[in-house]
Amino acid sequence: MSVIQKPRGTRDFLPEDMAKRREIEEILRGTAQFFGYSEISTPAFENAELFIIKSGQEIVDQLYSFKDKSDRELALRPELTAPTMRLYLAEMKSAPQPVKVYYFGNAFRYERPQKGRFREFWQFGLELIGSDSVEAEAEVITVAVKALMYAGLKNLELRIGHLGILKGIFKEAGLPETKQSTLMKLLDKGETDDLYIELDSVDEFSAEQRDLVKNIINTKLKIADLDSYKAEFTGIKESASAWEKLIETTKILNYFQVPQDSIIIDLNIARGLEYYDGIVFEIDVPELGAEKQVCGGGAYSLLELFGGKPAPTIGFAIGFDRLIMALEEQGRPFSSMKPSVFVIPVGKEALSKGIEIASDLRATGIATDLELKGRGPSKSLKFAANLGVKFAVIIGESELAENNVTVKNMESGDQEKVKIQELIEHFKKFKA
Repeated sequence: MSVIQKPRGTRDFLPEDMAKRREIEEILRGTAQFFGYSEISTPAFENAELFIIKSGQEIVDQLYSFKDKSDRELALRPELTAPTMRLYLAEMKSAPQPVKVYYFGNAFRYERPQKGRFREFWQFGLELIGSDSVEAEAEVITVAVKALMYAGLKNLELRIGHLGILKGIFKEAGLPETKQSTLMKLLDKGETDDLYIELDSVDEFSAEQRDLVKNIINTKLKIADLDSYKAEFTGIKESASAWEKLIETTKILNYFQVPQDSIIIDLNIARGLEYYDGIVFEIDVPELGAEKQVCGGGAYSLLELFGGKPAPTIGFAIGFDRLIMALEEQGRPFSSMKPSVFVIPVGKEALSKGIEIASDLRATGIATDLELKGRGPSKSLKFAANLGVKFAVIIGESELAENNVTVKNMESGDQEKVKIQELIEHFKKFKA
């Protein structure tokens, strides 16, 4: 009988993989909590309608959907924003605002697996619901940047824009929403050639408006270049207001101590779904090439689509798998989550004392493993070396008689006798 294989587009994680993931996961969680965000959790499957309402019929081909025994159409979640909005409307809409929540979980999409993209993947994200102030939006962006920096990511680039700039021009030109949607989706996908063809076919645009849009979507500025940049759209009220809010956001980011040299004003960011309506941002690691984006987010209005009252919301999602990949490629050192001590009882008489010693060490916070196969000292020490522990504690008949143990430093090979009652203090000196 052949071994059953895992489904295509999914992965297994070995202990060393999980150690890395747990380390980074805790950093992301801790960062959100430092800023006053509370954790929520939602089911892995929801009513399929939830995602179709949010993302449109095009999401259907990417859903893992099924009917349950009551003939209800369910789907494995393809992302975590829509479930968060559902939870808010069901349980949190009466809570004091703004509501600040974060989440970490797996999601599922049926798409072609490729580097950094899998059919089962993990997202870390957060949402701030109930405030559209510049300070609130800047805080959310700051949490994203700081979480990635605390995780050890280097050379990150924060690209930030505002959809109101383009939408102001679209409104002035009288563009139907269908045409606006087409343009924004092409912009979001980076399909430049098709975008220019579409722009040239828009009858509602004057020549000046068409040129202005092309100029805007090619605008990228460092903070240091803002003073010399002439914004040609300031005569359009909504576009000018969006630009002012964007500039104000960058100033607030400075107060939040987001490195100014990492910020790029990028008016090319679209976030192709219609419910995005304000500040948008993406965080890249340019050296990673095609898989450079590790985070994306922005301001949006989504609650009304689900039958709730409108409330301004801003959030982001970090692609956790891609973040781990980026950290590995940058050579980030990860902490070892392996035991510090390996206890080796030699003989049956020493077994009970060995278990007692291991239990005492664990009770004081020292991660300790124990020889469980009854091997002799030589093979047990070889196994301990393979585990990567710092110390081996050997207890045999002679040690029992003298009420001590032999402690071997697995890195240096040095050995010494230590009284059993002094063993915990001995390891504390080495911060085992």
